[in-house]
Amino acid sequence: AVVSTQSTGDLTARIASLEGRFSPVNEYSGSMPQARLVEAELQAYMAQIDGQLTEVHALEDQLRKLAEEFPEALTEPAVVALKEGLAEAKARLEDKRDSLRDKSDMLDALSADMADIGSAIKAILPQKIPVQLSDMKSVEENEKYEEDLAPRITSLEDKLEKLEEVQKRISADCNPTDAAKLEAKIAELKNKCKK
Repeated sequence: AVVSTQSTGDLTARIASLEGRFSPVNEYSGSMPQARLVEAELQAYMAQIDGQLTEVHALEDQLRKLAEEFPEALTEPAVVALKEGLAEAKARLEDKRDSLRDKSDMLDALSADMADIGSAIKAILPQKIPVQLSDMKSVEENEKYEEDLAPRITSLEDKLEKLEEVQKRISADCNPTDAAKLEAKIAELKNKCKK
């Protein structure tokens, strides 16, 4: 009976220890902050989540070892609750990390697309370099130039619409200030394109 009481005490202490280690992970996974649309901060956020997931994996290992030592532990309500809590926290953390990875990838692509569109707009902007009257293009040449530009401008407008769609997806559940800045950059490109 003494051995049984001691092993029950050990089991209770180890469960309490695991619950204590799980508590900060559960709190973190339950109230994760909004992501910023800044590449370095997205990477840092993913690293924090990876740290929390490392702790979740360590706790899962400890639970497996506890079950090996104390098979009756699997039916303990505290152990059952801890296993369920770990599974839920792990799912939330992994989902958030995947979401952040997607945002990071979309942000990279969005930045590259915005730079490409900005360059394309600069390439088709009318030149404001003074020219001699004898070097000015004829009306026909200007009309031909505008006809050639029309499909390029339409293509840019289509790309800008797609950028807006990506911007809306990437801005979901992110810092509103960052989302507004990104939206303003795209609006600026649209205005340049209209000119």
